[in-house]
Amino acid sequence: MDERQAYDKDAIDSQKLMTAVLWKGLDYVKKLIADGAPLDEKSPLANENGYAGYTPLLVACLQEGCGDIVKALLDAGANPRIVDDMIKATPGHKAGYQGRADAARELVKDGRLELDAQGPYNGYTALHDARWHGHTETVKVFLDAGARLDLKTHTGHTPLQLAKHYGYPEIKAVIQDKMAYRVKERVKK
Repeated sequence: MDERQAYDKDAIDSQKLMTAVLWKGLDYVKKLIADGAPLDEKSPLANENGYAGYTPLLVACLQEGCGDIVKALLDAGANPRIVDDMIKATPGHKAGYQGRADAARELVKDGRLELDAQGPYNGYTALHDARWHGHTETVKVFLDAGARLDLKTHTGHTPLQLAKHYGYPEIKAVIQDKMAYRVKERVKK
């Protein structure tokens, strides 16, 4: 094993919080947080778990059923504005892409997520990502939180246009309903 590989292996082995998140161990996550584990430490770029340059929060937002872990990390002060090293996606992007409505709800409740942050490579927001894979429940979470509907991808598409193009009629209807509601609310004011 060369020097860099040994360094990366040691770094991975020392990241107990990341391991606890990967194994969905809420009690152990809470214990490690209480013991002062670094919340925003990124995994090395060369690693076997596939989460190169991710924080524990980014990983928790990818995994099914980890809303409680996302909440524990956020409550402890984990930063929801840190992006991964490869595609510069936020925890919101991760939750949207994977359809993790429980994680999305916790991110929105926390209030620190940049809901409309656009990815530098494709211009997608968390809402675009949720729509991309047909995750209606997660789309609703982001819409209810006030996600902008006018933001366009680098190819010039809004979430509604993409829902139409990729054949997601339920998401198309949800977005159209939210647009109509927002118009009514503006008229009332």
